[in-house]
Amino acid sequence: MRSSSVWIALGISALFKNEIVAAQLQLVSASSIPGVTGEQELEIRIIGGEQADTEDYPFMAQLGGCGGSLVKPDMILTAAHCQGAIMRATVGGVTSRVRQFIPHPSYNQYTQARDIMLVKLISPSSETPVELVSNNNIPQPGDTLTVIGYGTTSPNGNTLSSTLQEVDVPLRTDSYCQSRYNGNFDADVMLCAGFNEGGKDSCQGDSGGPILDENGVQVGVVSWGYGCGEANYPGVYTRISGVLDWVNEQICEHSAYSNCDNQQGGSSQGGGGSNSQGGGGGSQQAVSQGTKSIQIRIRYDRYPEENGWVLMNLDSQTEIYRSDIGSVTKSGVTTVQFTGLQKGNYYFLLLDEFYDGICCLYGFGNVKIYEVEDNGSKTLLWKDNGLFWEYTDTSFALD
Repeated sequence: MRSSSVWIALGISALFKNEIVAAQLQLVSASSIPGVTGEQELEIRIIGGEQADTEDYPFMAQLGGCGGSLVKPDMILTAAHCQGAIMRATVGGVTSRVRQFIPHPSYNQYTQARDIMLVKLISPSSETPVELVSNNNIPQPGDTLTVIGYGTTSPNGNTLSSTLQEVDVPLRTDSYCQSRYNGNFDADVMLCAGFNEGGKDSCQGDSGGPILDENGVQVGVVSWGYGCGEANYPGVYTRISGVLDWVNEQICEHSAYSNCDNQQGGSSQGGGGSNSQGGGGGSQQAVSQGTKSIQIRIRYDRYPEENGWVLMNLDSQTEIYRSDIGSVTKSGVTTVQFTGLQKGNYYFLLLDEFYDGICCLYGFGNVKIYEVEDNGSKTLLWKDNGLFWEYTDTSFALD
């Protein structure tokens, strides 16, 4: 039996590891954290590290008081709390203006849950993007992780480092992190890393930067913590695997380099009846001798077997296509393109048998229907953000 998380506003604030935000928030209440009393400063945060070779980290981005990582030539991953600090982005010594900020819609500024954001660049970078972790079991407690950034190199410092710094820290258990931060740590979307004795950590100006495993795969984003390098208070990071569905969805939606439909595995089969799908991928269905074409694009959450959908012609009251509940077994993007449709009126319905939609408890699913022209261009006819209970539906006309 699955259980949903209950999000509670904890009533505490954390001072980001962001130079600009840090200047705005000097004192916050930290009385809910063990061993911290009164009005003490919480840093949202490299201390105890060494100079890094920038060639080892070509994806590292500088965002004016924050860090980030290049995940696509035109997309940078950073922390949501950095949004007000970013004007331009520099990767590999080349600066680009920012076209768009895409913060996580469920980012909580009080708990810092889902402190993550994508930044779209006007000018794409030629540097090599970082690989994002795709395995929920990576990393494991005790694994050595590497944090990189241009932040301050001392807890009381107010000047960013002119050279890229790196430091190795061990991943701590979720229970340890929760005990140190008195329940303000959400293991589903956070991880923490650091030594009991402190002395090595990220700090102001490192916010949004990557924390990497031993293979150079990014597993987290610098987010918050108490102090910089304080004993018994490890740094807290947004857990990539906990928000990966949303990250991939935004890359698919906004990056010119995503090619998502072609990169997904599997395909859908059949037409005008039940079918077997693996989730992800796409297929093309020739319906009749009409002249119209549409594409239905569904991003499933982590439980695609709960969903089924149908496409009908309202004028003839005939079913064109049906995907039965249980037939999709893999989450991800599935596209089905219908060609040869007659002009007229159509109906689409997407069902969820568990009454929890396809967003946002177990992933960030959605559904879109496009009209496809002969030259391949697409016009959006309808979309749903996945926030429904039992079903979502629409009718549309092809003229």
